[in-house]
Amino acid sequence: MEKTVTLRFYDVDRVRQDRPALADVLRQIGELPIAERGRHVTGEGIFVRLEDFHEHSDCIEGQFVRGQSGNRPGRMLADGTADLPFEDPIGHGIAFRYRATDGLLAIEYNPLVLSPSKVAAYLYEVEPRAEYRMLARLREGVWEELEARPLRKLTLGIAGHPNVAGADDPNQATWANLGDMRDRYGAHSIKIEIGMGHRSGGLADGAKRLIREAFGRYEEGSDDIRTLKGTIETGEGEPNDEINLIGELLDVKEDLSFPENNWAQFYILRRNLLRTRLDLL
Repeated sequence: MEKTVTLRFYDVDRVRQDRPALADVLRQIGELPIAERGRHVTGEGIFVRLEDFHEHSDCIEGQFVRGQSGNRPGRMLADGTADLPFEDPIGHGIAFRYRATDGLLAIEYNPLVLSPSKVAAYLYEVEPRAEYRMLARLREGVWEELEARPLRKLTLGIAGHPNVAGADDPNQATWANLGDMRDRYGAHSIKIEIGMGHRSGGLADGAKRLIREAFGRYEEGSDDIRTLKGTIETGEGEPNDEINLIGELLDVKEDLSFPENNWAQFYILRRNLLRTRLDLL
């Protein structure tokens, strides 16, 4: 069976130096019996546990497995479809490889199984001091380009209701207003565009901060950001340069042939892809 696997790369750092290193938390979980590693995360009751924990070279690898207990598929029999003959959760995994020497995490990206924010929530459930910043890698120089030149236009598109939690968030009113517009007009998705038009100069610094926050929401999977573009001034007489932040992500997409009904080999193929790709960075 052919399947497209997407990998993304994150620079991981502790929010404070008195917090445990990610490698130490992974080892802490890996030392537990597998049956004791599971945790329920978020109000949705998602069940997650670390499996296939292994240290290889200077890296830690394994997979985070989500147990599906509800909305279970049926089993097709000759005389019709029936319930599955077992009640154990159905496992869906995302493989990862973490290089502790420079804090680079390579992870399979499949938010339908587990988003990076759900993985972070799982680690927090195991170790409440496990708090990390996870910054997705873009092509080299993207943030520097945005910071160095005036921002002429910002385009932001979001589907669903934005997360408006966090009273200390200076952009909370912006996200709340987007949610209010969605509710008031019965829309599923909203796209806004703000710009300088024919006037000279650039948008206020808050617009650049909004781009960074929106990108953070996108990479964490906390909001369904569909469009995020910034148009920067490139110089007199030169056309402005549009940067598609979502399109600038450093990611890998590869088609793999997976064996049928072989969970162990299914993981090994993805693990080997992670090993190869991470070693190139």
